[in-house]
Amino acid sequence: MRTVSDGEVEYKRLPEYFAKRKRELSGMVEPYIEVTDAYGELICSLVLALGEKGPDDIQDEACRDLLADVFDFLYDARSAILESQFSVAFPLLRRAFESTSLFAACAVDSGFAETWASGKEIPNVKVRKRLSDDPIQEPLESTRELYKYFSIGAHPNRDVVPVRFLGKGNQFVLGAIGKPDLLVFCDHLRHHLSLWFWFCAAATFHYCELTGMEHGEKYLKVASDAKEVGESLLNEIKRLSADPSAR
Repeated sequence: MRTVSDGEVEYKRLPEYFAKRKRELSGMVEPYIEVTDAYGELICSLVLALGEKGPDDIQDEACRDLLADVFDFLYDARSAILESQFSVAFPLLRRAFESTSLFAACAVDSGFAETWASGKEIPNVKVRKRLSDDPIQEPLESTRELYKYFSIGAHPNRDVVPVRFLGKGNQFVLGAIGKPDLLVFCDHLRHHLSLWFWFCAAATFHYCELTGMEHGEKYLKVASDAKEVGESLLNEIKRLSADPSAR
């Protein structure tokens, strides 16, 4: 018969499980970690430049707030993924997606930015439609598919809530103790990376006047690396899909 003290002991071990799982998974995807770190460094550099200059107008102020929001959610989403907390990562990724798309729309449309800054809610479908009208932004079909993916995962439906087999062979199933599904893991990494790719491109283009040649050269290098890592993840997803035993 288990006691309350047993629960206390196991609860205190949760950080240990998270740290161990993160070490294991991080060692498998070093190129992904390097490229997302590089994207993070680029955004931090841009934010430092913005911090030395006040906003030009409401549009600029809105873009600055959204830029910071995207960064925070992308940053925390990676930790959740690498700790095999895939269900937890879904709502973080969805927020990052919605803020990224909103940032991109506000960056190209001052009226859109002013509407959002006034406190009015703008449904993501309108954001995606506005982006599709701009030739340098994401096509509607692409953003529709991303929204569908993140929305499905942000709600507790049977397909995305993990089967824990609690009491059916497993006695403790909380935190990072469960064996991660590598297919889901790689799929999360690919979507997370694609958000960084889109976000950093939109931010770099919008604030190009504040960044120098060094920043631009690093951005192009990171974007190239990100494409290679994305292709590698896609190939791994195809391999795992074809061979369920490898998952």
